[in-house]
Amino acid sequence: MNQPANDRFIIIRFRLFNDGLGFRYEFPQQKNLNYFVIKEEHSQFAMAGDHTAYWIPGDYDTQEYDYTVSRLSEIRGLFSKAYTENSSQTAFSPTGVQTALMMKTDDGLYINLHEAALIDYACMHLNLDDKNMIFESWLTPDAQGDKGYMQTPALHRGVPSSLVMMPATFLPHALR
Repeated sequence: MNQPANDRFIIIRFRLFNDGLGFRYEFPQQKNLNYFVIKEEHSQFAMAGDHTAYWIPGDYDTQEYDYTVSRLSEIRGLFSKAYTENSSQTAFSPTGVQTALMMKTDDGLYINLHEAALIDYACMHLNLDDKNMIFESWLTPDAQGDKGYMQTPALHRGVPSSLVMMPATFLPHALR
């Protein structure tokens, strides 16, 4: 992806596997990009239906929640019940969920959205547009609100991959 006006570019690298796909943003060494701050990331994952989701509330400070099983369209209505009291909590949206997010389609296909190779980079949550069934990445900010401090070349360290996994064999037998 090129930005000719600023003479900068990034590489979006896709990898396909037998059980899913992954992608990452890579920032090669270049003349007009050395140190930079990640303010937002807007990766989107469009769902083809109102899948059954196994989710916990999106929270910057804790993952200490019980899983809720519901349709994607029901997350907003169930969020306050799923968001149980804890001594340290920071929810970011009434449709925000944490990764890994597992879903099951009406046809029995399992889909798992998660990140991998998360080194020196903000953790990704997902925010659901429940009218269009589109998840958007939502990175955990630091105390200043920034999502990452990068230096090129950022090809492996500090550049996570987003994963979409879809095999039935990936799941514990009890969830099939």
